[in-house]
Amino acid sequence: MVKTKCSFCKKELNIKPSRLKRNNFCSKKCYDRWQKKIRGENHKNWNRIKTKCSYCGKTIYIIPSRFKKYKNNFCNITCSSKWKKERYIGKNNPHWNRVDTNCAFCGKEILIKRSKSTKNSFCSSKCYISWKKETSIGKNNPNYSAIKTICGFCGKQICKERNKHKKYKHHFCSRECCSKWEIDNTPKGEKNPNWKGGKFPYYGKSWLKNRRTALENARFKSEISGEPTNIVHHIMPLKSYLEHAFDMFLYLLPCSSYKQLKFLSYELIPDIFFDEANKPTNLCVLTNSEHPKYEGKPISLFRGI
Repeated sequence: MVKTKCSFCKKELNIKPSRLKRNNFCSKKCYDRWQKKIRGENHKNWNRIKTKCSYCGKTIYIIPSRFKKYKNNFCNITCSSKWKKERYIGKNNPHWNRVDTNCAFCGKEILIKRSKSTKNSFCSSKCYISWKKETSIGKNNPNYSAIKTICGFCGKQICKERNKHKKYKHHFCSRECCSKWEIDNTPKGEKNPNWKGGKFPYYGKSWLKNRRTALENARFKSEISGEPTNIVHHIMPLKSYLEHAFDMFLYLLPCSSYKQLKFLSYELIPDIFFDEANKPTNLCVLTNSEHPKYEGKPISLFRGI
């Protein structure tokens, strides 16, 4: 490498020996400045056209192809953007595609794109919501298809959608009426489709002791919500342990299913299975409303408690 100087700003450079006979520059800015100063209009290859900036009026030199192609030319990007802001705003823009209309609710004059122009246009979401409340509720709604019927519990006259009227036999005005009707009309015991054999009457000798310790450790409060309670829940159901006992030891007995275990003597079922089910790690304190929600849930859900 050989040391030399920039042909414009005289800054020291390191270049190859083969480039010494040429003009060398430290940057592109120096090269452009050198082109304007040294060459300019007097050079044999000069092909620029002299004109003025369409915004600030400064003299500039432009390539002939660009001069023919564009009517307006600019000295830099800032002049171009300012010129566009002044002439291409609103209706002066050749791509203007807005339509003058009025808000369907408050009557305010608004401008909307031609593609979005409909019968009802709105100036804001508030006007749209208030208009919809007035025009699209009940019988005013074009999709209104409700049928008059009677509440199955209190006899109050109500309106239900056509598809719900066909799907369900009984209709109710509120959830309270629905729950009261279900209490009186749903089958109980073994006739109920959700029947799972009922509650087993015996929980083993270790149940009362372990239940008391679980309540004392939780301070008689739910381990999920912290509300006062005295209900203790088996994470792994007692039924699963007794089914295992039935499979292992009671297969020689004449009973054929787990449901018949309730009618057998408790002495036939070993205490080991009751003790395993009543372990403190398998017990969790819950409220009366939480108990059915967490019934049959996996063990992994209770590990963080």
